[in-house]
Amino acid sequence: MNICNPIPSPRSRVFLCLLFLTFSYWGQAQKFSFTPRLEAAYEKIIELELRAGQTLIDSLKIEEPDNMLVYHIENYIDFFQCFIDEDEAYFNTIKERKDARLDKIRSGDSNSPYYRFSQAEILLQWSLVRLKFREYTTALIEMNRAIKLLEENDRIHPSFLANKKSLSALHAMIGTIPEKYKNMLSWVSAFNGSIHQGQEEIEEVYQNMNGADFVFHKEVIAIKALIEFHLVNEPNKAYQTVQDPLLDPVHNPLLCFIVANITHKAGYNDRAIEILESFVPNSKQYPLYYLDYLLGIYKLNRLDLDSDRYIRRYLNYFEGQNYIKEAYQKLAWFEWAIHGNEFEYRRNMQYCAIKGNDLLDEDKQAFSWSKKQTLPNQNLLKARLLNDGGYEEEALQLLRTIEHESRSDKHEIEYYYRRGRIAQGLNNEEEAISYYLKCLERPLDKSVYFQLAASLYLAQVYEQQGKIDLSRYYYESCLKLDSNEYKSSLQQKAKAGLLRLSSTEN
Repeated sequence: MNICNPIPSPRSRVFLCLLFLTFSYWGQAQKFSFTPRLEAAYEKIIELELRAGQTLIDSLKIEEPDNMLVYHIENYIDFFQCFIDEDEAYFNTIKERKDARLDKIRSGDSNSPYYRFSQAEILLQWSLVRLKFREYTTALIEMNRAIKLLEENDRIHPSFLANKKSLSALHAMIGTIPEKYKNMLSWVSAFNGSIHQGQEEIEEVYQNMNGADFVFHKEVIAIKALIEFHLVNEPNKAYQTVQDPLLDPVHNPLLCFIVANITHKAGYNDRAIEILESFVPNSKQYPLYYLDYLLGIYKLNRLDLDSDRYIRRYLNYFEGQNYIKEAYQKLAWFEWAIHGNEFEYRRNMQYCAIKGNDLLDEDKQAFSWSKKQTLPNQNLLKARLLNDGGYEEEALQLLRTIEHESRSDKHEIEYYYRRGRIAQGLNNEEEAISYYLKCLERPLDKSVYFQLAASLYLAQVYEQQGKIDLSRYYYESCLKLDSNEYKSSLQQKAKAGLLRLSSTEN
């Protein structure tokens, strides 16, 4: 009796067929394809409809199991949620997702330009989140891995625009990052670049991004505007860039933030307020309470009586730690500048001292301010708020009323600095130079903020005039000063200025 039946049963044949198909499937390299459904998921996610985006991603894992780009786009969800919420406990529970997604992508077609690009994008996003949670070493190691992948990808696929999108930002910012991060990055990477290189790369992408296979249009416009404003020092050009019809600040909270922020910094504060007030929140979107905060700040710059309402909303709903100290400082300024309420001023400054953290420049300066026992000069404070909003004429009229009043040395330094900023805003370059020099001639203030800032803006005026040696001198002076307020951001701008001068000479 032959117990070994050489002919498989029908059930066995089905099993063997499925087994064959499974091994055949996994033996093939998986593809990278921006299908219409995946593009729809991407659009939902960058509009912060994260749940809807995740639902689409989950269905795509079933419908398009061989499409490894799904895991790249899914990573945006974790990135946005961690970056916006600043919830370190949640971040710690999802760390392993990064490696799982990278493993999936590495099973894809290595000949695809998305193969290295997708890995790099995931690594960059995680490195940015890690910096927020002070995991500096791991962040820089991941950033270095991302840089190497992008550079290799650029050599293999030199016409791949999406790759240049990411490289442009890295090339532009690498020379201007704060010294502590730059020193740490040098341990793991020899990567270098220039503002000019980054600007050229993003311009190339911007001019050629209308092909059917490119989906990162909004990211490109945002990067272009941010490079123009923060690194190239061309605020009006950045403002024109964010007028692109592809950007919809009415329905997209991220785009609302970018467009309003650039608009405000370019000197159009009223328009920035209109943009923020026009935003239509969607209950399906992940909440971005920072929009309320910006609206409160911009309205405070106009001395609006309801500006505190929006700052308080941010404090009531946002559960993270950043901009908390600055928010309480701004509430204190509101109470003193608009209502003259010393009790509420001091109460909010006490909250500023004990709540939130002081990792960001804005919070550092607020914390430094909270240590001051004396009340600020009310008119100088109002002038500062108006000047920060681009209301130079109103600020100037206010300062003229106290022009001949006696002031302490500290208030004298602040007065000269503020007159310089107002004159620069009104394009009165020689008057701006005169007041900045008066500010710098005074004995160094304890916080040094006004001298540090005066050095930076004086250098910018000389740069615009083509006086390269003077411009370089004051940029370098800015880098030598040590301030408790806005040191990193001001000195980053000084480094960017020196890089621009170097590229001009070369």
